[in-house]
Amino acid sequence: MPGEIRAIIGPNGAGKTTFVSLICGRIEPSAGRIEFDGEDITDLPAHRRVRRGIAYTFQITSVYANLTAYDNVALAAERALLDTPGEKRGARVLRRHTLEALRRTGLESRR
Repeated sequence: MPGEIRAIIGPNGAGKTTFVSLICGRIEPSAGRIEFDGEDITDLPAHRRVRRGIAYTFQITSVYANLTAYDNVALAAERALLDTPGEKRGARVLRRHTLEALRRTGLESRR
């Protein structure tokens, strides 16, 4: 279902990281194909999969500990906006995207 978050659990060595890396596009499959929402995404690069809601995150609590949550998210949002056709890349648009990401993740109060 759209908007849901799923968890993959299992013992060490079960292939969880490999499975998620395949889905997210961090590694390419040696055979077969990957479908998401009825679409073949096997050849879709990782940065394009993010727009479909498929993302990989590392177990790091803060990318840049000396920056605020807002600034950390703004860095990621700015990078994503560079790849968005027709999107203005001004400060107002960056702020809107950053605040929306903080709101969706429950971090709005930690700006």
